[in-house]
Amino acid sequence: MKTEVVSVSIQRPYWLPETVWPFETSALEIEGARIAVTDVGKGPVLLFVHTGFWSFIWRDVMLRLSDEFRCVCFDAPGTGRSDRLPLEDITLDRASRALTTIIRTLDLRDITLVVHDLGGPSGIAGSAPVADPRAVRGKHVRLASLGFRFSRHAWPDGQYAHSRI
Repeated sequence: MKTEVVSVSIQRPYWLPETVWPFETSALEIEGARIAVTDVGKGPVLLFVHTGFWSFIWRDVMLRLSDEFRCVCFDAPGTGRSDRLPLEDITLDRASRALTTIIRTLDLRDITLVVHDLGGPSGIAGSAPVADPRAVRGKHVRLASLGFRFSRHAWPDGQYAHSRI
């Protein structure tokens, strides 16, 4: 049985002026919680995923890229402008399920997935159910926790922040 997901506008909080966050944000009701989603620009889809913080970390990137790309980001369940949840309900598994729902609800195709930190596991797991060759074009991983340890010795120049898979 398919559950209908409804998008509603989120009122801008008094402490977040448009000069600081120039994007409109809406919410999708997913698994009983409102998940904040920002969708701006036109063109190929860049889907930004960071679990444990809020979408503000993508602001400068989105400002620079939204003229040429459709930039989509979300606040994982229990974080940012999404509904507050009990601590035990804030999991990477729930974040990955929210991401799958967002991809399907917004009918995102030909996605370049851009993940950072804990967005790595939830982004990759969340995109997997829709990862036919037409859905996910590529992935860019930046300092993601993927279940293995990064080392400065992993690359000859000592850099580990800019890795691609």
